[in-house]
Amino acid sequence: MVVFNSHVKYFLKLIIFAVGFYSSHLFSMPCASHAWASVEYLYWWAEDSPIGIPLITQNNNPAALGSVGEPGTQVIFGAGSNRNSFNFDGLSGARVTLGDWFDDSHAYGIEGSGFGLAEASNSFTASSVGGGTINIPFNSTTKGEDALVDHLPNIVTASDNLTPWGLELNGLFKVSNHYNFPLYFLAGFRYINLSENFALSDAIFDNPSLPANAVLNVKDNFSTRNNFYGLQIGSRANFSCQKFIFDITALIAAGENYQKLIISGQTDINNTTIIQPFGLFSEPSNVGSFSNKQFAIVPEFRAKMAYEASQTIRPFFTYNVFYINKTIRPANQIDRNINQSQNPAFGGSGALIGPAVPAVSFHSNSMWMQGVSAGVEFVF
Repeated sequence: MVVFNSHVKYFLKLIIFAVGFYSSHLFSMPCASHAWASVEYLYWWAEDSPIGIPLITQNNNPAALGSVGEPGTQVIFGAGSNRNSFNFDGLSGARVTLGDWFDDSHAYGIEGSGFGLAEASNSFTASSVGGGTINIPFNSTTKGEDALVDHLPNIVTASDNLTPWGLELNGLFKVSNHYNFPLYFLAGFRYINLSENFALSDAIFDNPSLPANAVLNVKDNFSTRNNFYGLQIGSRANFSCQKFIFDITALIAAGENYQKLIISGQTDINNTTIIQPFGLFSEPSNVGSFSNKQFAIVPEFRAKMAYEASQTIRPFFTYNVFYINKTIRPANQIDRNINQSQNPAFGGSGALIGPAVPAVSFHSNSMWMQGVSAGVEFVF
């Protein structure tokens, strides 16, 4: 079941309360239409989350290890396979907009809006319990191409979760006075939050060094946060035909995208007894919280068609698309080069000898989101 992020739910409750309060206040005002408020249901799609490495391999030969380049080994998930990204289904959400004109001629106004989308998730699971080899390959600084599991039955699970939301506030300034085709200049501020989490887990069975029925779990977690703060400008044109109103808005925001990368891991027995606080791609050399910032731009296009059902009520449909040129996605931040000396589970002493890998890096990706929406606008 799709579950809203708690922050998004709190924001939507707050903004809906504001709409109700604002609407009740404006309905009591005798003046002509000065303000508007709308609420809409969103159904959007987000660009797939790329996987920068060959993540899971398969070999039908039970004697094979499943390392990259080994005869009979094929990558079944991640870079080098036909499933090289996490594919998200459509995301449901909501957007609330409030606006007000400062004058009777509608020459100057202000508009604020916020949107929130449900958490999107996608996962992939592969098992060697029935036979064959399933493995997580990596490149060892001492052995070359290697793999995590040494001929034991296992189940590998990879998952990714994405939660987007955002806010914007714009001033509106009329630049064309044509009654049937007014044109406005927009200028304001924009914030976008993209929170995403990648998790990788390998459950390993029948380990001879563990008690019977014990399961060894090796887990990695990569979380990214993109917080875009920018100034934006744009234009909006309206055209009326009978009771239909067509509205086209084009915007572009420029500012800083503050990026945060959190790498953590764990090796445990039966999900209870922790052996060490790192896994395979999360090692002492890269575990922790890291920050970066990049200049980014966010162009956006909206096309809206409304129907004037009455003087105060306008149902509408909208198509929306926007693009961010600099983001970080979690599964694209994995360094598959591993220095095993720092990991006792790999036979290392726990002290790093040689290169400090896996290392921390910020690999940027562009990202688009697009979708349709349906809602109701109230004009007061």
